[in-house]
Amino acid sequence: MTAQALNDTRAKIASPLGFGDSIKGSPILGTTPDFATYLSGGWAQGRVFRTETEAVIGSAVRLKLGETFRPSHGMSHNAHDVDDDDDDDHGEEQHTIDLQVVGQMNPTGTPWDNAVIVPIELVWRIHGLPTGHAAEIGRAHV
Repeated sequence: MTAQALNDTRAKIASPLGFGDSIKGSPILGTTPDFATYLSGGWAQGRVFRTETEAVIGSAVRLKLGETFRPSHGMSHNAHDVDDDDDDDHGEEQHTIDLQVVGQMNPTGTPWDNAVIVPIELVWRIHGLPTGHAAEIGRAHV
């Protein structure tokens, strides 16, 4: 079904989306590099992710290019409620993978401005779901 949707000629663009984690009040969403590039409207800084340990951020996300972080399971707090110097999302359960910010999107005026975008395969893998790829190809150990 996913392949059918992705290859449907009537769609301008199609991509899987996966979510369920956050960092500093921003939702983490998994998708494809092509969809992240489509959403960005160009990069304010950096580039799109190339590996499972890389992320891109929306224009309003409180992370910086080059910064590393660990995603927290679930949505912990509203972005306005999180202290600037709080790195652990108020004790929420963190995944045991370090991600690095490699790009920042231009402002879009949409909820994507507050999103952290990662490869969909990472979201699937850290939540125990199959990725649809052969084992070990571009895989980050989680």
